[in-house]
Amino acid sequence: MRLKSLIRIVLLLLCFSGGVSAQSPADSAALANASWRTVYDADGMTVRKLSIRLFDSDQQISCIEIAPEKYRLAVIQDSLRTKTSRIGKQSGGVAAINGGFFKTRTKQAVAMGFIKTGGYRPAQIGAETGVAVAVDTAGVLRLIDWSLAMEQADAPHRDRYPDVMVTGPMLLRGGRSLIPWDSTAPRHPRSCVGTKADGTVLLMVVDGRQSRAAGMALCLTLVTTPAASAAQPPQDTPVFEEIVPYSLYIKNQGCDLMISDRTAFIEGWVSGQTGRSTECEVRVELQQKSGSFAWILVDSWTDRQDGTRASVSETVSVTPGETYRVKAVVTVWAGSQSETATIYSETATA
Repeated sequence: MRLKSLIRIVLLLLCFSGGVSAQSPADSAALANASWRTVYDADGMTVRKLSIRLFDSDQQISCIEIAPEKYRLAVIQDSLRTKTSRIGKQSGGVAAINGGFFKTRTKQAVAMGFIKTGGYRPAQIGAETGVAVAVDTAGVLRLIDWSLAMEQADAPHRDRYPDVMVTGPMLLRGGRSLIPWDSTAPRHPRSCVGTKADGTVLLMVVDGRQSRAAGMALCLTLVTTPAASAAQPPQDTPVFEEIVPYSLYIKNQGCDLMISDRTAFIEGWVSGQTGRSTECEVRVELQQKSGSFAWILVDSWTDRQDGTRASVSETVSVTPGETYRVKAVVTVWAGSQSETATIYSETATA
């Protein structure tokens, strides 16, 4: 039996290694004493569900524990935005969960972050660095520190991981919470992936936007496993020197490039969380491809605004036959705190 875990484009993937995070003593006690309902336990896979009241709201949580020696995992992205269940069945998987952020203003499946499946890079607006869920050639899941430079220059590293999805944030490391508490943050459905010390893979889903399933914010998200305490990462799990929380203040961001009749139409924007962000900035670059991997700067623009939104919209002449892309570095401030992300448009040839 083979497992293909669908890690695709709907929600933020949260990586963890067991334990409990960012909750009150009452929430911790409720979770520690919770009675998980086992709905399947055979062939190296255990599926448990939990209905519980946490963070002053009803929650519905599902968790799958997988023996890595019996199942292979894979990162999968379809060409169109499609339901997780459908893609999981089409891929021959026995279990599937949602994965990273995706671009919403298109019917195409465009990941908001670097993604590679079977060595192939589908449509995406990639990041340059980050925490990645990676599946090696043996189908074993790893949580690694990733960079685009390493992906391009380090052939052994690139070939070792045919499936990669850059995501985050890391919620816990060594039992220590990495996400600040904020009870006012918006709640949504959440997906999590992690590993225990013995290599067991954990896939967890928190339902949301329902009357009996409120969902969780990043800073509210519980990080636990049924009948398990905090577990140290496996010895071969890379040590992250810096873990940066993702989408604490940024609500939405994007950039687009369209070329018509030797003219490039360039857009970049960022919006902050309502009630939290105090200032927004977007720095947009038009880049021209040079050789196989390099990009050179053509022009750049910046917009910085008080409030919840900043945007750039420009046109510039381009050279026929050359390939271009837009790079946007977006920053949202919440008082003295800030969050920055780097995104890219799809390439276009003049």
